[in-house]
Amino acid sequence: MADGKDETPGQWRLSRAIWRRVWTVQSLVMLVALAVTLPIASAYLNVAVRGSDQATLVDLDVLGALFSPSGLVVLFIIGLLWLTIQVLGHTAQLIIAHETLHGREISVPASLRHMASHAKGLLVLVLRFALQSTALASPFLLLSAGILYLQLGQRELNHYLATRPPEFVLALTLVGLLLAGMIFALIRHLVDWLLALPLLHFHNEDPAAARRRSRQLAGGHRARLFLQLTSWVSIPPLLILAVAITLISPLIRFSEMMDHRIGLTSLVVVIALALCAALGFLARLIGASFFAAYHARLGLRTGLDAGETEIPDEAPDRIPWAVACASILVIGITIVASFNWLEDLRKDPPVAVVAHRGASQDAPENTLAAIEAAIDAGADVVEIDVQQHPSGELYLFHDRDLRRIAKEPRRLREMDAESIAQVDAGSWGKWATSEFKGERIPTLKQALEACRGRIQVMIELKSYGPKDPMAKAVIAAVEKADMASSVRIMSFDLELARLLNDTKPDWQVGFVTSAPPELAELREFDFLAVGMGVLSRDLTRRAGQTGTEIYAWTLNDGIDLSSAASRGVAGLITDRPTTAIRVLQERSRLNPAERLTLDLLSRIAMIRKLLHS
Repeated sequence: MADGKDETPGQWRLSRAIWRRVWTVQSLVMLVALAVTLPIASAYLNVAVRGSDQATLVDLDVLGALFSPSGLVVLFIIGLLWLTIQVLGHTAQLIIAHETLHGREISVPASLRHMASHAKGLLVLVLRFALQSTALASPFLLLSAGILYLQLGQRELNHYLATRPPEFVLALTLVGLLLAGMIFALIRHLVDWLLALPLLHFHNEDPAAARRRSRQLAGGHRARLFLQLTSWVSIPPLLILAVAITLISPLIRFSEMMDHRIGLTSLVVVIALALCAALGFLARLIGASFFAAYHARLGLRTGLDAGETEIPDEAPDRIPWAVACASILVIGITIVASFNWLEDLRKDPPVAVVAHRGASQDAPENTLAAIEAAIDAGADVVEIDVQQHPSGELYLFHDRDLRRIAKEPRRLREMDAESIAQVDAGSWGKWATSEFKGERIPTLKQALEACRGRIQVMIELKSYGPKDPMAKAVIAAVEKADMASSVRIMSFDLELARLLNDTKPDWQVGFVTSAPPELAELREFDFLAVGMGVLSRDLTRRAGQTGTEIYAWTLNDGIDLSSAASRGVAGLITDRPTTAIRVLQERSRLNPAERLTLDLLSRIAMIRKLLHS
């Protein structure tokens, strides 16, 4: 029977005729799939995360558990169960479309009953399809993993995102081509299986025979079927992805407008994700109607007409309300309970708030006013920059010269003590009309006196002059103030950091870096201060194994602050300690899923920024 020359309903007409019943089945399928797979996932994560021998766990350990060897097995089982439930649901939808195509009506209960009568063959068919698809995809995935390991295995991923070297571009291109080839092969594989379901249901063929005959029948239509299936599979995800990406910038702007209140931002992100999920579900519902109609008509186009196989509608048209309500209640309780189990998956380590150059968002940086603002904000540590004048005096100052704060080219080292004492460090930039006019550049001695007994201090040594005299002078100043137990010292200069470590091995000595640290550096220092671009859970985990603390700098955005905390840092270095403290308080009230959505938003925003730069 040639397509378009019969009296059976066309694609659109058939879709409109069956959509209500198809949508009923699809909604039931999604609920059952969640009720079956969520408890397995949550139970595994509870066992894996709680059974970990790590002293502390953070949100990303939840994802890490899923991608461990045992986690991949669980994911395969969950995927197999999900696929099975989807195929069972589609079979019921196919039965509805098939009967309507041939002018017969069948209820949802009757279609489910007929589907259940062939459940054994369906399960065998799904298992065969899943195993063959896995075998087909495995070479592509293994080869992709090998390329990524050989090309990019030497450094953290964030390093490659930031620098984008040729090997990174080459690796992504090769992996992209491999994944495109894998998708092509899988869709082509699906084409050969398309008619196996109607053969099994309407012709009572066994799974193996149905698979063989399906491939034969699809042979002359393979190109057309491939294009149609590719469109059906790709359009809904691409639509959802486009909407999700479009929402990223407004979400980040909203976070900034709300003064980086991550509790409210998390709520808005969850609502946005819910909208994307609702859009995806709607697209899936519409797609289910079209695919069921398409699949039912496929037999006509390929010469497989099973119109003579009539399915009796022996099931009642309506399911009793009590049974329906009880079933929905059980499914709902299962889903909610699974989410509740996931909420307890955290053993958060304490995270210190480090006020960068004092509370430099609230007062001029590296001044006594900024130190007081950090103390008033409740910061755990105040970070200050120190450099040595040729006279031997130690000053709190970041730059080499005064261009930024006084609009003059003189270097601090070239000025005498009297000139330095006259510099107004509180009237530059946004502080020009503030109450900080007349704030001076303090000495390290003055800063330590202001901090003693009130707040811990993190001193970064700026290596603008001879290293050895400065290291000795800073150590002497700290010891004279009797603050060795409450001071951390560090430097961006690796040679100077090692000098400090060798001189005072019993002190807390650190290294500041914007590049992924080597294992030797992790073992060498008590702590590392790293840029957000190289921060990862793998880094904090490796650092934990060597007893090294990781501090992330310089984070002022609420989403970034939360994201860094999710990676297990010991401290957050920020210009805005008040914001950081509030973020940590709000994070304590969020569940891991909400925290991970914020972390994902942070990472996508960072990648977009890097790609556009």
